[in-house]
Amino acid sequence: MPKSAAGVRTVAFPASLAESLATHLAVYTEPGRTGLVFTGARGGQLRRNNFRRLWLRALKDTGLRDVHFHDLRHTGNTLAATGGATTRELMQRMGHSSVRAALIY
Repeated sequence: MPKSAAGVRTVAFPASLAESLATHLAVYTEPGRTGLVFTGARGGQLRRNNFRRLWLRALKDTGLRDVHFHDLRHTGNTLAATGGATTRELMQRMGHSSVRAALIY
């Protein structure tokens, strides 16, 4: 559940990801607007311990270190900002309701 009304939003992404995203949605997610996008091995809610294990394995497989999952969110917004997104657009992407919150990240 989003923390504020700003948390319910449409997020833009590069067209080059459309096919991979469509495949993920077709194979791994629950149906409907409120269905989970990331699910556990049995199709239910992804639990913190299971996610951490999978995340650490992904980091090892890719040779990355000291990367937190939440860093991906900030990287995406940084790339959008360097690509010319306005502060208002960055706020919408991140679900922030204040300029201050958007500028922190």
